Amino acid sequence: MAKIGRKHLLKVTLFLLVFLLALPAWGETERVDGYFTLIDGEGRIIARTAHQVKKGDQYLTSDNILYRVEEVKEDTAHLRFVKRVNLEAAASLSFFSRIKKVITTLFWGEEYVQGKNRPIAIYHTHSDESYVP
Repeated sequence: MAKIGRKHLLKVTLFLLVFLLALPAWGETERVDGYFTLIDGEGRIIARTAHQVKKGDQYLTSDNILYRVEEVKEDTAHLRFVKRVNLEAAASLSFFSRIKKVITTLFWGEEYVQGKNRPIAIYHTHSDESYVP
C-alpha cells in the first residue's frame, strides 16, 4: 500500500509541476488608459511610459543618468537625480573575475580565433517603448 501511495504522490507532484510551468509568467503591468510622464526636478520631460510607476522606482536614461521616482501625482512622476552611471567601470572585471581568467587561461589555455581584441556587436532596442504615446 505504501508503494502505491508513493507512486500516486509522485504522479500528482509531477502533474502539478508541469501545470505550474505551463502557466504564463507574471510581467510588469501596463496602463491601458494612458501613460505616465517622468519629469526631473527642473521640469524637463525625461520619458513617457505606459508601465506602472511608483515611488522608489529607478530610471536610467540613454545618457546613463540614473533617476529615482520621488512622487507620483496622477499621470506625472517626479524624478530626483541620483547619479551619472559609468558603464565602463561597471563592466570592468572584478578582482575575482581577473583571478579566474588567469587561472582558466593557464590551465585550459582558452584562446579565441580573433585574438585578444575580438569585436563584439550588441543590438538592443526598446521597440515597444520607442513611440510617443
